[in-house]
Amino acid sequence: MALPSVSSPMSSILPSNLANALQRLEADLRLDPARLRQYAGAIRTICSVLDRDPGVVPSQMAAIEALLKEVPVPLRRRSMKTIANTKSRLKAALLHLTDGPRLPPRGAPLSPEWLALSNRLSDLRLRNGLSRLIRIASYRGVQPTDVNDAFLQDVLRGLSQVNWGRDTMRFWRQTVALWNEAVTTIDGWPQVTLTAPAEPERTRHLPLAAFPVTFQSEVEDYLRWTAGGDRFATSVPPTPLKPSTVRQRREQLRLAASTLAKCLGDPAHVTDLLVLVLPENAKLILTAYLEQASGKRPTAFTRGLATALLTIARHWAKNLPASQLDELARVKQVLGSEPTGLTAKNLHVVRQFSDRELLARLLSLPDVLAAQARSGRLSVGPRLQKMKIALAIELLLVAPMRLQNLGMLRLDQQLQWPSGRGGPVYITLRDDETKNELPLEYPITGRSRDLLHNYLDYLRRHVNESDIPWLFVRIDGTRVPDSALRDGITKAVKRELGVRLTPHQYRHLAAMIALDARPGAIGLVKDLLGHRNIKTTINFYAGMRTREAAREYDKILADARTVSAAGS
Repeated sequence: MALPSVSSPMSSILPSNLANALQRLEADLRLDPARLRQYAGAIRTICSVLDRDPGVVPSQMAAIEALLKEVPVPLRRRSMKTIANTKSRLKAALLHLTDGPRLPPRGAPLSPEWLALSNRLSDLRLRNGLSRLIRIASYRGVQPTDVNDAFLQDVLRGLSQVNWGRDTMRFWRQTVALWNEAVTTIDGWPQVTLTAPAEPERTRHLPLAAFPVTFQSEVEDYLRWTAGGDRFATSVPPTPLKPSTVRQRREQLRLAASTLAKCLGDPAHVTDLLVLVLPENAKLILTAYLEQASGKRPTAFTRGLATALLTIARHWAKNLPASQLDELARVKQVLGSEPTGLTAKNLHVVRQFSDRELLARLLSLPDVLAAQARSGRLSVGPRLQKMKIALAIELLLVAPMRLQNLGMLRLDQQLQWPSGRGGPVYITLRDDETKNELPLEYPITGRSRDLLHNYLDYLRRHVNESDIPWLFVRIDGTRVPDSALRDGITKAVKRELGVRLTPHQYRHLAAMIALDARPGAIGLVKDLLGHRNIKTTINFYAGMRTREAAREYDKILADARTVSAAGS
């Protein structure tokens, strides 16, 4: 599904780098001095942020965007708003240097033919969705009856140049769908059907209902058994699975069965779980996923699937010979074990907060959001959202729990005020509420407690239900779903700090902050995060311990050099 080619006017006319672009702008007599200063300032600012000479910075916005992503936000030393404004002025400067197509100026009137046709669109969805195409066609003098695939491709090439390809595909899909709908529903609309972009090929997995009843029934029996529901059964699972893990296992079985059905040519061949775990079939399933993976390397999903198949073979499929069990174990061993430590993505995120200024901005972000909520410029709903996200971020900072625990906090259960409103608040999580089945308790004091009380006082005034048990609720009193809470937290940090920090990454950040302050305090991190085994903590954060050890060693070396220099 390729976009229309955009190799013409713009790429051939644009200078190769920003130094050449600046020279051409300065030589352009059409530019007034004020506009030239804006354009030249944008080029200098971008080059300063990138810490590169204009002569080596390409004049393509896509390339500049890619270079900007490589510069950590703290090193930019510019606000997100300044960066956005600078990019906008730079885009205008580069467009000024091209003779590519322009969009109709704001307020340009429609031709009589297009105005008459547009007035027939009583449905605002069609009117708004087709307005862009209509304005472009009218501005270019193209009649409604002349709109066809060739004209649309020309429009797409122009949009790719003007908007740097940012929304071309979305515009293509939407315009074709709405135009073709108008063809069949609007009297007098030109009877020309436009061609939509080809949909990308996607792997389609079958639902469990597509398999024989025997397979469906055994899957349900196995999932009930592995959840450990019947304590008095003659056979019980080695470790009963939590509901979330049972749901994950169900999905693993569905995907494995669907993949095997594709390999064998018919879902009817997948009659029971024994078929799935036969070594030859397990290899077919795992090979299919390896072929799809980047670099054909084992992923966490592939390793997890191999583990699930081996577990089923050992503890459920009783008829599998020992030799085949050994072969399955060998296959799993070939895939290797999960790498220890943080992923590259999590390491990148955490390392950004080694910058003390950025960390300070994050720590003060809840107060900033609360101040925005109290400014009086927002209506009740957005104000409550600001207060809610401010409190959620504050709690993740002082009590780095998992998102599902944060979203399920109740005023009548997990939140406790043993000394009344003036004393500390405690977040208490029972062992059956945490992933590692360990009870956790976090004191909420000082500014964190004050923010909690401010949020609750505001909440009680505006939420419709007065006896709501949940901490994080909507204006109608219903609990905020975990997905919405995650989205609000992540977007707030991205908007204010320019960094994408998910709720779970606050746990890694907490480990970094603790180990920065107390190198070697791995036991503190273990208890703070609620790990059952200290090996888990060591495996995750060994890299951070090495970094702190290296810092301490660097101080030792510096002291040794000082002594050596004094002695000489």
